[in-house]
Amino acid sequence: MINHTSENTLLLNQTLMQLSKITDQPFHQEGETLLLPDNKTRLMLLVRKNASQTPDGVLIQQLSLNPSASISNQILIADYINPAQAERLQQAGIQYADSQGNAFIKQPNCFILIRGRKKPDKTTSLASGHAFNTAGMQLIFLLLKDPNLLQATYREMAQRAGIALGSVTATIKDLGQQGYLMLQGNGRNQKRQLLQKDALLKTWLIHYPRQLQMKCPHLLLTSDDPNWHQHLQMEKLQALWGGEYAAAHYTDGFLKPQNALLYITEEQHPVLIHQARLRKPRAGEAPNRLILLSSQFLDIRELQGKEPGIADPLLVYAELIASAEPRNLEAAQRLYEKYLS
Repeated sequence: MINHTSENTLLLNQTLMQLSKITDQPFHQEGETLLLPDNKTRLMLLVRKNASQTPDGVLIQQLSLNPSASISNQILIADYINPAQAERLQQAGIQYADSQGNAFIKQPNCFILIRGRKKPDKTTSLASGHAFNTAGMQLIFLLLKDPNLLQATYREMAQRAGIALGSVTATIKDLGQQGYLMLQGNGRNQKRQLLQKDALLKTWLIHYPRQLQMKCPHLLLTSDDPNWHQHLQMEKLQALWGGEYAAAHYTDGFLKPQNALLYITEEQHPVLIHQARLRKPRAGEAPNRLILLSSQFLDIRELQGKEPGIADPLLVYAELIASAEPRNLEAAQRLYEKYLS
């Protein structure tokens, strides 16, 4: 899938020129596909200029869910694929090539693996606008969870999202300019309608790791007891299950959780650690189970789903996608189809 902008066309041409030069073999674009040197094999092109700024899980899911071609018949074209990202993509079986000459192609008549070519001196940052900074992301989460909030006053939105009134104004205006909202009228009589909800969700997912997930303080712990979690009173702890444990609940046990994520305030850490007998991993230890205690980016009541003690499906979905783990991505798709589509 190619968005035929001048930037994407230039990126594609640069990438194919680099690939042909380094391998001394011809690579040509034919419509929406890449023709390999055997003049028979064609791979569907997916061009993503800022792939290095996109979470691996989002990229993997986009290719996995492409109805036009299987993963083995697609190739990701990017400005730059960093070494860690290259490793994750290769493990997922995703073929790629970037404008610096890094590439992974695995076909019966063509195998290419080029890694370690350096990042360009200047990279174009992912354009986002006011809507996708941290404050805007908090509000968008609530709008995706409850579109009726759009009809509330800006002051009510600000209170629920825990952000300044000016941030609400800037976010709503920016969402309108980017085509995610339709605004009719002004002031108190203004009507707002969410457009392209699925596209907005995808953009929110791209920014989630940097703007929300990574900015929440967290504590990594473990436990020697496999049943450490069974008798926790989540409501008293004012905590929520997220990640794999919440996904196991939402997918009716499809996902067998290995690691745990709990949203809980730092004030409640000592209580939880004592109740569940948690401890920090020892130096050099590879624990059988990892337990992440994360602060929340909104009031715990806003993050909660319809059931007490469990995070909203939207937040669980974002965590699964951000993990980029294949088993989590499969569970994420089930969760999306059941609760978010």
